[in-house]
Amino acid sequence: MSVPERHHYLPEFYLKRWLKNGDLCEYRRRQNGLVAKPRSPRATGFEWNLYSLPGEDDPAMREQVESRIMHGIDTRAAAVLRFMIDRPGIRLPQTYSDAWILFVLSMIFRTPARLRWLNEQIRTADYTFDDEERATYAELKSPAHPPTPEEYFVLGDPAELSAARMKLMLSMIGSRLIGQGLAIMVWEVHTLATLNHGLLTSDDPVMTSNGLNSGDSFVILPIGPRQLFIAANSNRAMWSFRSQTDRAIERAMNDAVVAQADQLVIGEDCRQWLFVDRRLGQSKPSDGFLGRHTWKCP
Repeated sequence: MSVPERHHYLPEFYLKRWLKNGDLCEYRRRQNGLVAKPRSPRATGFEWNLYSLPGEDDPAMREQVESRIMHGIDTRAAAVLRFMIDRPGIRLPQTYSDAWILFVLSMIFRTPARLRWLNEQIRTADYTFDDEERATYAELKSPAHPPTPEEYFVLGDPAELSAARMKLMLSMIGSRLIGQGLAIMVWEVHTLATLNHGLLTSDDPVMTSNGLNSGDSFVILPIGPRQLFIAANSNRAMWSFRSQTDRAIERAMNDAVVAQADQLVIGEDCRQWLFVDRRLGQSKPSDGFLGRHTWKCP
């Protein structure tokens, strides 16, 4: 079995939702400006060896985060997404809702920008692995576990930055504090019937409120050019989205997802070049929840 070196922070099953005539459109800022190119899902949304552990001599151990953990999260999430799309309004089995929570949290913490942020948290906090992962970060001090049994993630040198970063990333993905907050929310797959060009996604696709504890808290993830996964802390918050026109939601969601993107935006086609060019990389860095951009209900 080959060892994966192409690590998708936007999984291929997720990107396939934007396929049109065999391709999707990749918008990426280059030195000479914004470039829009047709791509296959395999050819975008990845970095080489993003989750590698360079201190491991064994290739299988070096790529264990991608091959064992991310692959497992994505495989289960693909089945959940099919269920939610094919059977809208049907309550998810517990195993499916647990798998979807892990996937949504992974889409927050597995991105290149988030990993750079984790590097800074580790460097500035003199990160160590004592006292039950006490440096998991002040916001997330709770019994947190990686999303798969611990024996599937074996550290080499715990002082190595890449190992510390992966351990911290997996602890955040498996955080009970955030996961339980998401589990008690009202969930919905919201389908837009009337659109201009369709919903976009990006290398930072999950939109959140500033924290998950208020009545207006929410988590939103585009799951295709016409559909959004919305989790809201109250029926009032959910209604604030349901009550908007399709085109108003399309515009607001695309504004947000491009504003918080790091370098990459994905669309069904390349017709939104001007929209993306005016927004990608133009927003100020955020000091919101976990250092991310945050948003308010409409």
